[in-house]
Amino acid sequence: MPFTTVFTSIPNGDIDVDSPITTGLMTAYRNNDQYLLEYIGGGAGGGFTPAAAHNHDGVNSAHIQGQIISSAYSQNTTGGSFF
Repeated sequence: MPFTTVFTSIPNGDIDVDSPITTGLMTAYRNNDQYLLEYIGGGAGGGFTPAAAHNHDGVNSAHIQGQIISSAYSQNTTGGSFF
């Protein structure tokens, strides 16, 4: 199935400090996001489907060093549980 858009290279000159934000630049950002979603995550042109749910809990995937594992971690705390 074909993609609904194409990936557009954005030159550095379009995103430097002195360059204005243009409709063309914003359209390129939007279309690139859509293209990557379709290419990697399914949609019109992709079709990737993971074999199983994957949440890095050490049971269905490998442990990630430094992963926050405490559900009690909130905006009211200054720490959390790390491996």
